[in-house]
Amino acid sequence: MNMKPLNLTPAEAQAVFAALNRTVQELLAYPDLDGIEREQLAAAWTAQKKVAAMLPGVVGIDEREARVQAAMQ
Repeated sequence: MNMKPLNLTPAEAQAVFAALNRTVQELLAYPDLDGIEREQLAAAWTAQKKVAAMLPGVVGIDEREARVQAAMQ
């Protein structure tokens, strides 16, 4: 699948990052994810990392990577 690059204003990128952050946090709160929830987490996490790369000063992404990877297994 070919995807176009994201072209967001800084305000849009912050809003998207916040929404994706809520989704990732909600999914990480589940004690045991099923297959669909794991796919949702993987998609939200991938998108959040891409948006984070567009924002200056985003911290904590690397620290959360281990939690997300563990939840997806």
